[in-house]
Amino acid sequence: MKVNKHQQRGSIMMLVFSVVILLFVVVLIIKVIPVYMDQMAIVSALDKVHEELSEEETVRDQTIRKVFLTALIPQNVDVIDARNYEDVVSIERTDEGFKMTITYERIVPLLGNASLLFEFEPSIEVP
Repeated sequence: MKVNKHQQRGSIMMLVFSVVILLFVVVLIIKVIPVYMDQMAIVSALDKVHEELSEEETVRDQTIRKVFLTALIPQNVDVIDARNYEDVVSIERTDEGFKMTITYERIVPLLGNASLLFEFEPSIEVP
């Protein structure tokens, strides 16, 4: 069976193209996983706030802040800390208790001037 040089060049180009696409997908996954790991840690800290403060009658904002930031420390999350807490966390008082909402964005640079923007807004309601 004869193999045409044109066919051989085409298969090599297809192989190179496939490798480039595969490398792009791997880089994308490597850059996106930490963003979602931080998101899961923040949701876990919100669950800890809900768990600890749902039994209390009256809860002050400072208590909420302390429980939330303390729950984030072992998770090693750098998106939210004591410096930007007021910017990303909002606490609304309701008739039953309070609603805590965290609104933040993460920008992940990809290649050159291309970036990915992630917007998150997890919340909990504590009766």
